[in-house]
Amino acid sequence: MKRNLILAIAAVFILATAAASAQTSPTTTTVPNGQAEQAREKLKLELQQKREEAKKKLQSVKDEAKRRILQQVTTQIDALNDLKAEHLTNVVTQIEGVLGRIETKITTAKTEGKDVAAAEAAVATAKVKIAEAKSAIATEAAKVYEIKITDQTAAALRGQFQTTKKLFSDDIKAVHEKVKAARDAVRQAIIAFNGK
Repeated sequence: MKRNLILAIAAVFILATAAASAQTSPTTTTVPNGQAEQAREKLKLELQQKREEAKKKLQSVKDEAKRRILQQVTTQIDALNDLKAEHLTNVVTQIEGVLGRIETKITTAKTEGKDVAAAEAAVATAKVKIAEAKSAIATEAAKVYEIKITDQTAAALRGQFQTTKKLFSDDIKAVHEKVKAARDAVRQAIIAFNGK
């Protein structure tokens, strides 16, 4: 039974490290500082261009009041998306800090001769979950939500707004679930280290 447990832990560790190395995320790649800044600026420019294109599409609405409301709503959704992405990025950074402290404790315990295989496997899993969360946040931050205008009646515009709002809400919930999974994986690493 003990042998099966060790084999299972080793398999999880190997799969987790393989998944972590296969995971490519723009936020986890190591590039020189200048290139990272250029990449961020390029992403900001692309995002700004997408937003400008969305604003141009809103110009097709003939009623000035409806156009102004649609522009305000689109701007609010974009601002909320930026705010949520920044918040979730900060949360993931905190989670990474906790994981870093656990890794330090695991290293110390390992040098003392304690068995930390389960904790190391849990840490590998947590790293994969954190990478997934970072990737989801980066993808979400790059999205621009635009209200698709098919008909210019008030009811049709309201329906399109509600559809866009629901899409935004669903996307944010999905990203939040990824962050929650990363947090839970770190919690499991802590539990594995403490032997509970």
